[in-house]
Amino acid sequence: MFIAPFEELEIKEVVWECESDKSPGPDGVSFNFIKHFWHIIKKDFVKAIQGFHAHGCFPKGCNSSFISLIPNLPTLNL
Repeated sequence: MFIAPFEELEIKEVVWECESDKSPGPDGVSFNFIKHFWHIIKKDFVKAIQGFHAHGCFPKGCNSSFISLIPNLPTLNL
């Protein structure tokens, strides 16, 4: 169990360790976006992570994903 809340610098270090171009979440936000706009969103981002620490869960929908089935159509040789 975690004892102390996560600090802003600790959260930023973890974000910067993540690869920037990995697949985004359902909201379309990748780590590249988070890094690029860190100076704007850091307050809310840190608040969300600290909220997770305090309550033990993320708000509904934060940990969701979508699966998309893409049909494999045969190519036509004309």
